[in-house]
Amino acid sequence: MVNNAGTCFMSDFPNIPAQELDRQMSINFSGAFHCCQAAIPLMAGRAGVRKIVNISSNGAYNFDVFDPPHYRASKAALDTLTKDLARRYARDKIAVNSLAPAMTETPLFNVLTEDVLARAISAMPHGHAMQPSEIAAWVGFLISSAGDICSGNVIILNQGRDVR
Repeated sequence: MVNNAGTCFMSDFPNIPAQELDRQMSINFSGAFHCCQAAIPLMAGRAGVRKIVNISSNGAYNFDVFDPPHYRASKAALDTLTKDLARRYARDKIAVNSLAPAMTETPLFNVLTEDVLARAISAMPHGHAMQPSEIAAWVGFLISSAGDICSGNVIILNQGRDVR
C-alpha cells in the first residue's frame, strides 16, 4: 500500500485558522493513519513480506525553505507513524517505510508563489525539481523483494541538498 495523499496550505503561522490546521493534518496524516488501520489486518497472515510506503516530505527536516509549520508537523507525524508501525509489525513481516522527497514537480507547485518556487528550485543541487517518476522508482524498489529487509526508515530524497 502506498499512502501518497498530500497538500500544503501556505498560511503564515500566526494566521493559521483551526480549520486549516485540521484539514492539513487530516489529508497529510490522518488519511494514511486510517488506511494503515484498514490495511494491516488484511495483510496479516499473507505470504511474504507485505509493504506500506508513506510519502512524507523533506520539509519535516529541512527548515531552510518555505514550508509552513502545520505542513511540517503533518509530515513529521507521518514519519513517526511509519517508525511505530514498522516496529510494531516487524515480526508479522509487514515492512513500513517513508520516502521524504524535497521539491518535486507535482500539482503542489500551484500553491507556491513564483518567488518561493524559484528560491526552492535554486536550493536544489541539480538546479531543478525532482520528477514524480524518480520518486516512483524508489517506491518500486521498496515494494520489490529487494525492499524486504528495509523497514522503519525515512529515506530522504533531495539530491544531497541537506548534506553539510
